[in-house]
Amino acid sequence: MSGEVERFYNEFAPRLVGDLVKGNPRVRRQFELLRSAVPPGVTQILVIGFGSGQVAHYLAQLATGARVRGVDVSSENVRIAKALFAHPRVSFEQLDVTRQALGGSYDLVVLPDVYEHIPVAARAVLHAELARSLNPNGRVILTLPSPGHQEALREQGHGLQVVDETVTLSDLVRLASDVGGELTYFNSISIWKTNDYLHAVIERGAGRERPLAASDRLPIKGWAEGGRVSRAWSSFERKSGIVQLKRAWLQRSYTKRLDRNGQSA
Repeated sequence: MSGEVERFYNEFAPRLVGDLVKGNPRVRRQFELLRSAVPPGVTQILVIGFGSGQVAHYLAQLATGARVRGVDVSSENVRIAKALFAHPRVSFEQLDVTRQALGGSYDLVVLPDVYEHIPVAARAVLHAELARSLNPNGRVILTLPSPGHQEALREQGHGLQVVDETVTLSDLVRLASDVGGELTYFNSISIWKTNDYLHAVIERGAGRERPLAASDRLPIKGWAEGGRVSRAWSSFERKSGIVQLKRAWLQRSYTKRLDRNGQSA
């Protein structure tokens, strides 16, 4: 199967280049998740199934102090990534994560639309490798098609890859447990069809209560990272007149309280 998988992705590689030329909304949504979910201070990042290399290169720009290692089963993807997305802090290499050890230790592991291409029978091997390689407070970020999307592709009879499993919420909970972490973020998003993709974050150490740190203040969990979300909302309020509405409402409420207390004419 390993040779068959590599051949498939070597032949699939031109489609990845086509996505770069035309743009792909699925990848743009991956970048949105990464901007929100990559914690500050990470130094070692692993990208499993880097494809064209675009995500690994983006991570190097996002986490400016980190080294990014990309692994992929396809030798053609390695060639393309090195040609298109070379970066002094990014390395690309061929590796079959269902058969070979990951090696190293990582603060962050990213699987960008990859986990569904791991055979169910090989998941335990990958989980064990992740458990060995993920640092104590490490994080795993995944994007993947929803069960409904996979079922739709099966019904239409085309669009699936050589290995294309259905991944459920229960599967992600099992992955989190196997790597010694917890599923702390899970969301269904709509790209081409309603709820056709899933975004998830698994964290080690999430069950221990501690004071809030910068890495906890992530937009995907309802916090404003670095004030970006709160500043954007404040700008929106000013431009849309919400601030004036708030002031008028507060003034009316204050006047009514004074009237009730007999302190105003």
